[in-house]
Amino acid sequence: MKKRSDAILLFMIIGTFFSMPIFPAEVQFSGMTKTVLGAIVDSGDFILAEQLLHTNIDGYGTKSAFHVSPTLKVQVDGSIDFTVREAYIDLLTDAGDFRIGKQAVVWGQAEGFFITDIVSPQDLRFFILADFSDIRIGIPALRAQKYVGPFSVDTVWVPFFVPTVFPEKDSPWYTQEMSVIEPYDVRMGSLSDGEGFIKLGYFGSGFNAEIMAGYAWDDQPVLEGTFPTLETVYKRFTVAGGSLSKPIGPVIVRFENAIYINRAFSAQTSPGVVTSIRKNEMIALGGIDWSISGIDLSLQYVGEYVFDYDENIRVPEFQQTSSFRIRKTFLQDYLTLEFFAYVGLDPFDALLRPSISYTIEDGVLLKAGADIFLGDASGRYGRYRDNTLVSVAVSWYF
Repeated sequence: MKKRSDAILLFMIIGTFFSMPIFPAEVQFSGMTKTVLGAIVDSGDFILAEQLLHTNIDGYGTKSAFHVSPTLKVQVDGSIDFTVREAYIDLLTDAGDFRIGKQAVVWGQAEGFFITDIVSPQDLRFFILADFSDIRIGIPALRAQKYVGPFSVDTVWVPFFVPTVFPEKDSPWYTQEMSVIEPYDVRMGSLSDGEGFIKLGYFGSGFNAEIMAGYAWDDQPVLEGTFPTLETVYKRFTVAGGSLSKPIGPVIVRFENAIYINRAFSAQTSPGVVTSIRKNEMIALGGIDWSISGIDLSLQYVGEYVFDYDENIRVPEFQQTSSFRIRKTFLQDYLTLEFFAYVGLDPFDALLRPSISYTIEDGVLLKAGADIFLGDASGRYGRYRDNTLVSVAVSWYF
């Protein structure tokens, strides 16, 4: 899998840079370098010690542009991880705007939840502790966008499937459930193996609204077979959903909903036998954002429900999660205090993320924080309660 991914990546980079002579305008460079250290509180062991260089290379022409974003990570043991999250070319025409290449697609209104935002898979190697913008994986795709006044049409075709990336076996974020999941070998199949998505949007002064639909591969696999030999299988499903945000005085109200039609779930139908059962699932979010005396607050609630539930399915029929964020700046915005939390309601567990950041000078940021896991060990966050950690990072933006 790694060799094929590297070959595809190299092909995209070479293709992008060989295309550069067609652009008559300037090329701009930006990015950031960051040194970060993180340690588990209970043991004092370092869970993270790396230096990161992330760059953005952007070129602009009259009717075209390109973007490449390579990232280099150097671990404390000297190991190097080089990736290119995005590498695409934009073509701007009267018929619409076209983006071709590796890209991360962001849809929906939710913060920290992926409901209609399912075009790009997720990188969960460090659980969900990475910045929200970095969790999405860039995928090879053809994207077409058309704007007519306040209305927009956005279509995405993904020629071959790229799934969610799970933690490695030696990672503290690796769980027993992951031990039966076989790594997926990204391959270039036939045109019929692709995924398609469409989104219609309205952005007005009174409210913003989107509706979307897609025919996709599920990034989360199911298991089929008999113990101890189980096969990791990825299944297709259809999705339809939408989102709405509306300001009401100082408050912004947000809603997002998706129906996953004929989604596959792992089910243990008899002792030692696991198969997949297809059901419809709904995920809905309600949220509010508001500002009081310079304090920014956000509250979200998410409910997940599996219709016509079968007791053999290995996920609960109904799950509830909420999130809360509060942020306040001081010293002319040089000092920022923030607290973000995920809270699972059944069973009760939580991930608490307090942080403090200080801008030393323009472009130089010092940040310290903690990731506190607590609650029931069977919950999404409580299972990692031994992984509570503290971290510090210094970033320099250019």
